[in-house]
Amino acid sequence: MKLERFKENKTNSKYIIISFGIILLLLAAYGVYKTFAIYKVTKRYDVIRAQIGDFSDTDITIDYTLDGEEITGNIPQKNTGYAANSVTCEKGVTAEWDSTSWGLVNINSNNQKKIKCIVDLSKEELTITYTLQNKSVGTTFPAKTDGYVYDSVTCENGSTASFNTTTWELTNFNRNGVIKASCNVNFSSIVKEYNYTGGMQTFTVPVAGRYHLEAYGASGGAVTPVSGKIGGTGGNGGYVEGTIVLSINRILYIAVGGQGQSCVGQTVSNVSGGYNGGGSANGYAASGGGATTISYITGTIGNGLDATTANQVLLLGPGGGGAGQGGTTYSSYRGGNGAATSGEAKSDGPHASSTSAAGWFSNPINKYNARYGNLGAGGGGGGVLKTFYCSGATCGGDGGVCINNISGGTMQSGVRSGHGYAKITLVSVD
Repeated sequence: MKLERFKENKTNSKYIIISFGIILLLLAAYGVYKTFAIYKVTKRYDVIRAQIGDFSDTDITIDYTLDGEEITGNIPQKNTGYAANSVTCEKGVTAEWDSTSWGLVNINSNNQKKIKCIVDLSKEELTITYTLQNKSVGTTFPAKTDGYVYDSVTCENGSTASFNTTTWELTNFNRNGVIKASCNVNFSSIVKEYNYTGGMQTFTVPVAGRYHLEAYGASGGAVTPVSGKIGGTGGNGGYVEGTIVLSINRILYIAVGGQGQSCVGQTVSNVSGGYNGGGSANGYAASGGGATTISYITGTIGNGLDATTANQVLLLGPGGGGAGQGGTTYSSYRGGNGAATSGEAKSDGPHASSTSAAGWFSNPINKYNARYGNLGAGGGGGGVLKTFYCSGATCGGDGGVCINNISGGTMQSGVRSGHGYAKITLVSVD
């Protein structure tokens, strides 16, 4: 009996020792937990880690809103175009949001064990507006092909950016912590250039204002003479310019003059004049250059633009005359330059018409007979009012209406070689 009781006590002691050991292990584990525990961070939809300076057993619950409204879907993650507007915590607790770690930092628990913070997120935005001469003129950002001339870019609330005129977009944008950023691009002017195409071109006025218009006529063709004869170069096209007030959406029609065709040797076939009124030549001569016109109506000289519609022409840059070919009487049979009021006569020699449009005429008896033996005279440069009949060559017409409904205009003779050219520039916005 005593032996059995001894065995029983020994077994109980064994259980007591094991139980005591388990208790010690639990106490040790709890001590480790108390010593090394960090903040336990939970949130409504996701779990993140909050980094803090001191170890404690404080629990932090983080709720998220989007622009003040409860988020019903997934919480926006890092690098998805969102940023924190604010962090609001209960019970005097303060914290900050770190966009790099995408979590709370610098948490001051204020000795609270249970903390709830609300992080309000917002979608990062960039609004780009534009002005013209610092005036608001529209909402649709102009295209690069619209001719706007870049001036400067300014951003609000400390954001910065540059503007690339090649790619036509903002570059080097620095938000500097601004979630709803706004930048404005200012343009100083609008410049549209028109080169020769052989067809009609248009300009639709984008904003009401004062515009500077320029037109250069095309030069006449040259002559490479046969042996023992004299040729010459074509006359240069004239230049006119002036300013005018235009209303928005008004359409201007631009016809850029084409250079006259040259003549080599004894070419006797008809040589057509340059586009937009250049006079033709049909024997041993070059044709005249076309005029460059800027008008309220579509059309070219002799085809919609004539004496009856001259009041619709704003500018006319007269074309230069084509060169002629003749004997050794003169040092050159150069075509006359396109002039502002009438074609300039041949550059030397007394036998040229002083009233025709820059063509070369040599017959001392009849100035409208453009034949000199078997040799010819160059076609006249393009004009708009009158057309002279010339045997053997066609005059382009008198350039008498070069400036119309234009203020402060000026005119120059013989300044353009090659095809014509036109340019429209915004001076000031109304």
